[in-house]
Amino acid sequence: MREPPAAPIVSSPTPDEYDTVVDAVDVGADPDGERPFDVAPHLDDDTLVHFSSGTYLLDPLRKSGLSSAALYAPDSATLVSNGSGLHDVIHLRDASDVRVEGFDLQQRPQHPARTKLVVDGGTSCLRDYRVVGAYDPNDYSGDSRAGNQRRNQAVLLECAGESTELLVERVDLSDGGMASAVFVDPTLEASDDFRIGGTVAFVDCRVEGWTEGLYASAHAGPLVVRGGRYANNNLAQVRTGGPNALVENVEVALDNSETVANEWTTRGIWARDGELTRIADCGVVVSDAFGVADGHDESDGNADDVPSVSGAVVHGAKAGRLRVERTSIRVDADGVNAVRSLAAKDEPFYAPSMVASGETVDPATLDRRLELVGAVIRGDAAGVGRYGRMAVDIRNRRHGSTVRDCEIRQSGRERDGMRVVAADRVSVVDSVVDVTGVPFDVDDRSAETFERSGVSDGGDGSDTLSRT
Repeated sequence: MREPPAAPIVSSPTPDEYDTVVDAVDVGADPDGERPFDVAPHLDDDTLVHFSSGTYLLDPLRKSGLSSAALYAPDSATLVSNGSGLHDVIHLRDASDVRVEGFDLQQRPQHPARTKLVVDGGTSCLRDYRVVGAYDPNDYSGDSRAGNQRRNQAVLLECAGESTELLVERVDLSDGGMASAVFVDPTLEASDDFRIGGTVAFVDCRVEGWTEGLYASAHAGPLVVRGGRYANNNLAQVRTGGPNALVENVEVALDNSETVANEWTTRGIWARDGELTRIADCGVVVSDAFGVADGHDESDGNADDVPSVSGAVVHGAKAGRLRVERTSIRVDADGVNAVRSLAAKDEPFYAPSMVASGETVDPATLDRRLELVGAVIRGDAAGVGRYGRMAVDIRNRRHGSTVRDCEIRQSGRERDGMRVVAADRVSVVDSVVDVTGVPFDVDDRSAETFERSGVSDGGDGSDTLSRT
């Protein structure tokens, strides 16, 4: 297995690192937020622009090709966009070694403002950055005929070039919005020369109450999500892809359905595509508010007021290997899988984090195992619905999947432990499976190579198998 990607280490800007240091107030910025300030003429290569504490009415900033530049508010400062309609308040494109740190971006209902960083080379950082107020790109007064476009992200990132690094640290997007909180652009599509992506790391960030939480599955380079809280977003809390992704020490929660945009379905951690995703030392919770209401069977096609959850951890059909280590998953939502390993694609497919536009991935080249190692699955979810009878669902072509040193304890009615369908050489070793339904539901084909040893129900140590 590859070594997990390492998060870049970036210090806060200091004056001695730059040829030019500019105090924003000295060049006309109003810390009372009454006069607009255009920072663009003062931001250049090898330049640090320093903001003292205060509120600044900022003209939209757009710069291309910056190298070694920083916007820095060491004691925190609030930015209010002076733009109209929907626009990018900060847009740094083809930048290298840039740092933006210490700002709150105040949203205005009729003028939502996005932040966009496109980095190419060096090590860059967005740190201690907070979006204040709900972001709603579909509610603004701009004239679309004048060039205003609806944006569907609050923070848009792109990291191109194999040696490029981007650190996103302590970014707080907990006020929610009708958009993607963070979207990482696919460099294989967006870059003119179709370069691979660099390393993007999200460290101790907070994303809550969005239509989409962290949408990073299109990124074609190593991905790190470490620490922080991702909760009550629609579609997914954390969505990964790329050649090597690590989700570590992250808190993921679906525990307040009132804050979730009511669209179609949501997930906890979603390995959407990519070659390898590791989930380690995380905590994932899906509360009973997200279950199938009143025993409703989602397979009958009836609408339901309660948001549907396709799984606390979801192994996508285009994803390669998924390894879940020492992770606690609690599911109290009826009809929701703790781990759902979808049937792997059996024909060539397109995935933006893996191949350039117009090309396809040969699934035969992928290791597509699910591995659960030292995971603990608990909760009182009932086994209802077409797909939600079991805690762990392993489907077609997930050959060689393993469950080792795990606990699966589900006290809800008719809840099965693990289902295996059309997957060869699946093994369960040294694990506890304590459920109210059958411990294992294995179809005839899979049963031929299904192996288990050292498996108990937490009581008398029985080891049972049910076939379908």
